Amino acid sequence: MNGHIVGWALSNEIGSGGDPYGVFTFLADKFQISSANGSESPFIVYTQPTNVGGVLVPAGVYLKEAFIRKGLIGSLIINETLESANYIPGAAGAKLDFENEFYEFNNVVLSRDQEIDAGILNIGNLPGSGGSLQLVSTYFAETNIASSSWTANPSSFYVSVGRRAGSQYGTIFADIGITSTNPAEVQWGWSGEVVPITRWSGAQRLWIKIMFHAKNVQYGRDFQVEWKLKKIT
Repeated sequence: MNGHIVGWALSNEIGSGGDPYGVFTFLADKFQISSANGSESPFIVYTQPTNVGGVLVPAGVYLKEAFIRKGLIGSLIINETLESANYIPGAAGAKLDFENEFYEFNNVVLSRDQEIDAGILNIGNLPGSGGSLQLVSTYFAETNIASSSWTANPSSFYVSVGRRAGSQYGTIFADIGITSTNPAEVQWGWSGEVVPITRWSGAQRLWIKIMFHAKNVQYGRDFQVEWKLKKIT
């Protein structure tokens, strides 16, 4: 009509390597698959920019709904939302609302265990404690991670602390009267904090504050403590 060609064509072509191949081409501005009564068109192809409902949409393939078991996608642009099949607000699944910048994940753990430094501190003997759980002693270990207390570090760190593996690296002693009658009341453990320390001059590094907590402990002997510094990313 008026020189506007619509139809289909079958042709044989020759590839760059000289091998022939067949081509089946539809010539149309719009190709769609619709229901028998025309009420639904779940699959539409526009071959040129087209005005749809007052909105100019670019050429492309438009699917009303798609069920894909497995796909490899190089790049994806989402205008509104993306959610899992089991999504229940505040209860299950996940939803990404890109339009309103709201992201919800239920029953999920996201972690990255990035150990950036580790070391062993030779403490030796530990002092005793009273009849209540208390902080008994504090020690410091210097790391190899550069930092300064003068300016806020934008990263987050945490440290795990405990006796070095092996019974030769620390023994706890307690009153035999308590261990024989109420051994659960003999308690001890370690905790650690990351502390940025600034020197008057020289390298500025993170330090580990190592704390020993105990209850009903007489003393500890020959302790070595292992620490691991991790960065939350």
